[in-house]
Amino acid sequence: VAKDGEEVALHENFSLEGEVEAYLNRLTESMRKSLKIILSDAVEKAVNWEIDTPRHEWLFNYPAQLCLTGAQIFWTDETQMALEEYEGGQEDAVKRYLQLCNNRLSSLIQLVLGELSAADR
Repeated sequence: VAKDGEEVALHENFSLEGEVEAYLNRLTESMRKSLKIILSDAVEKAVNWEIDTPRHEWLFNYPAQLCLTGAQIFWTDETQMALEEYEGGQEDAVKRYLQLCNNRLSSLIQLVLGELSAADR
């Protein structure tokens, strides 16, 4: 549990048994595995930002650090696609992607300017 109250559940049962070093190593591995699963789900759902859940709502479904990481992974993929479209002859591909990014940023700005709890902020 983080000091702001954010919690991340482990994806498998864990018990504090055996030697301290051994169970702390198992706990670390369990935490890594859980974060990897959550990040994978976050990136997979990011594909549908424009269809299912807009980015400014999607971020409430995942831990903050994984939202940052997932958004950067997806941004990298989208930027690469826009550049490939540009190389393929779509001269406005990067401008269209810039507009999409600006629209998403505007939505985040409106969200932050609104009423948010301390943990959500």
